[in-house]
Amino acid sequence: MSSSKQLIINCGASRVTVAVASAASGSLELEKLVTVPLDYDFSDDDSWLSAIRSGLHELSHQHGFSGKAAVIIPGSQVLTKTIRIPHVEEAKRAQILAFEAQQNIPYPLHEVVWDSQVVGDDGVETEVLIIACKTNTINEICTSVSAAGFKPVSISAATILEYNTIQFTYPDLVQD
Repeated sequence: MSSSKQLIINCGASRVTVAVASAASGSLELEKLVTVPLDYDFSDDDSWLSAIRSGLHELSHQHGFSGKAAVIIPGSQVLTKTIRIPHVEEAKRAQILAFEAQQNIPYPLHEVVWDSQVVGDDGVETEVLIIACKTNTINEICTSVSAAGFKPVSISAATILEYNTIQFTYPDLVQD
C-alpha cells in the first residue's frame, strides 16, 4: 500500500495554515492542520508579508512543521485576467498568450511571474485565465517560507486552485 504525504502552506489574507495531507489507495486524509490568525493592517501589503513571516515562524517552531511544501497565496496578491483568444494549436497558443500577457498585465513581464490556464474552449475561441504576481512578492514569500524552516517547491494562487477543485469535483458541471 503506497502512501504519499504533502505539506501545504496556505498564506491567506487573514491567516496562515499548514496542513499535512496524505494519499493512499485512492483516499485523501488530512493528518494535521494548524491555523494561525494574522494580526496586521489589512490595507498595507508590507504588513501582510510581515504577519506571514510571524505566522510561519510560529507554525514551524511551536508546532514542529518543516520540510518541502506547496505554498498557496491569496487572490489579493495576484492579478487575474480572463481573456479570449482564437482557437489555435497549442504551440501557437503560447505565442498568443505571451503577447496577450504583455497587453493585459500592467507591469513589464520581466517584473512578474505569470502563468495561464485554459478554462474553456468551444472550438472557435479559447477562454484563458492569466495569473500574475510581482516577482519581488514571490521572492519575499519564498524567503519568508525558507526562513521559517520550510522549502517551497511550488506556489499557486488560491483563486485557480478553487476553480480546479470545482472542475475536479464536478467534471460534468455545465456553465451557461
